[in-house]
Amino acid sequence: MQDDITYNQIISLRGSSIKCQALLGSQVSEPTCSNFDYSGLLTETVVMGNLAIKYPNRKLKWDGENMKVTNFPEANDFVRMNYRASWEI
Repeated sequence: MQDDITYNQIISLRGSSIKCQALLGSQVSEPTCSNFDYSGLLTETVVMGNLAIKYPNRKLKWDGENMKVTNFPEANDFVRMNYRASWEI
């Protein structure tokens, strides 16, 4: 086998499971198909979808930079968790 094997060749040889992606992502300089650039936007989209389902008759204005709803503060309770003092991150 060649010494300069590419990321796609490794994936095709070993499979594309999430565990394989995580291990290979730590060893190969190319990003995995589930990297944080992609997953952050996906998570934000899912949160907005959940808020739309929770409040179906409201038009929610989303501030993506600050990760909050600007026109309905009650909806922000479902965007971020409020942890107890002993469980701070």
